[in-house]
Amino acid sequence: MREIQQLSLPLYFVSKQRFEDVDFNGTMYIERDDTGYVGLVIGYQNPNSMYLVTWLPDYKTWLHGDCASCYSYHAHGGTAGVQIKKVHISTSDEDTIKSDLWLSSDSESTTLLWHDPNHIPWRTKTAYRLASGQ
Repeated sequence: MREIQQLSLPLYFVSKQRFEDVDFNGTMYIERDDTGYVGLVIGYQNPNSMYLVTWLPDYKTWLHGDCASCYSYHAHGGTAGVQIKKVHISTSDEDTIKSDLWLSSDSESTTLLWHDPNHIPWRTKTAYRLASGQ
């Protein structure tokens, strides 16, 4: 059993070992109140090509630069609930990449493949079982 604890910055772990046709099982537990995404990376090809399974606890707006009032969640925000995105980064502009990864819609760097239609948020002090396959 392995445990990963994250305190603030986004991160993901990548191995050189390739797996195909395997089942994945795990448990995600959010210890403290936080307002950011939790999730996992699947189908990693390289830093510019992967799939993200993300989950937000609430509607959140991505604020970058000095423009806190320029973005609304309708066009430039994250929506509560689980979503699956294909990441296909073709720019080197960090602000664009950060904003695109945060959005709950298609963007220059991501394609939204699925979003929980019920927008169910994650809750603290709750264990969530993750499983793929059968």
